[in-house]
Amino acid sequence: MKNILILFAILLTNFSYCQIYDSYTASNGVKYNLKDTITLNIGSGPGGEFLYFQIGGWAKGFALASDANQYSKFGRSNSNPTKTFAGKNVRLKKILKDKDGRITFVVTAKMGSNYDLKIEEAIQTCEIKDCKKSENTAAQYQPDKYDKLKKLKELRDNNTISEEEFQKEKEKVLSGV
Repeated sequence: MKNILILFAILLTNFSYCQIYDSYTASNGVKYNLKDTITLNIGSGPGGEFLYFQIGGWAKGFALASDANQYSKFGRSNSNPTKTFAGKNVRLKKILKDKDGRITFVVTAKMGSNYDLKIEEAIQTCEIKDCKKSENTAAQYQPDKYDKLKKLKELRDNNTISEEEFQKEKEKVLSGV
């Protein structure tokens, strides 16, 4: 009886989505369309399991029903696929937006099962290949005016540019052009 109630609750939450889309442009700048292939990266969980790529559909109800007994035994949730999914491709079937504005992709793997992919969270944690890198690694180094002046001096000292060229370029750097 408990399993049936859990399954019923899961089905009700699946119907709480407000909107269905044909395409979605995510925070990583990628426009996802139905039938697109998405490559999974590695899970962001402590054991390599996926936290934002989860079993969906009917299997979700059964996985959650068995979680009560299995979670403490194995130390992970049955609804979170393991690291064996790393590098696998999934196909986008549905794009859903819930009442809170969160986007969920319903995807399918080769085995035919449906999975829920919380796309924005998966991007932030790099659970998919096309993810956002951290601010530090993604930011391009921009030399400041002193770096530019040092480079110009090296070029002048190596006779790569003349004194006249050095002075013109130095004025540009100092004026911010």
